Amino acid sequence: MAAPVTAAAVDERRRLVNRLRRLAGQIRGLRAMVADEKECEDVLTQLRAAKSALNQVGLHVIAYTIKSCAPVDGETSDVVVTDALGRFLAYARPSSDAAASGGALGDGLLADASAERDLAARLLSELESTIAHLEHLVTEDLVCDDVLPVVIQAKNLLDRVGLQVIAHAMRTCLAPRPGATRDEVVDDAMAVFLRNVDCVR
Repeated sequence: MAAPVTAAAVDERRRLVNRLRRLAGQIRGLRAMVADEKECEDVLTQLRAAKSALNQVGLHVIAYTIKSCAPVDGETSDVVVTDALGRFLAYARPSSDAAASGGALGDGLLADASAERDLAARLLSELESTIAHLEHLVTEDLVCDDVLPVVIQAKNLLDRVGLQVIAHAMRTCLAPRPGATRDEVVDDAMAVFLRNVDCVR
């Protein structure tokens, strides 16, 4: 038996829809920034904001799912905690199923700046569709077992965008030092990656 729909659950669903709409706006803004070839740091800042917003959506979706869909007859706190932990871990760890995740994280890294931009735009467009699908699932109260795979797919798509943007920053926005050795170029590239790795975690 599913948990009864309470006024609190309806209110929580409304807040979740609002979060999804704000996230969709951030993704549209990110896509425009990529298309307009904005400064790398500005794109990475927007990417971090979208990543944070998506993580909040993911956690709220999981909580809403557990509250609204989990069986309630005779279940103990241990059962609820175990269910919650399993869902949080499924969201937190990267998917090994490339088809469900939108591809493996490193797939499709391109060396050409124009191709990088096109791939990022395509991934962001796919992400927008995924966010719209999430909003539909939540609006129609279909969040039980159907929504977590979609949230994970959105997360993995945004991770791929992040990696593409970081790769672009490493290739085109890294100011090469005059006379830099190969090792120094590698060190500079690693510094860019390490400074921005939170965009893909």
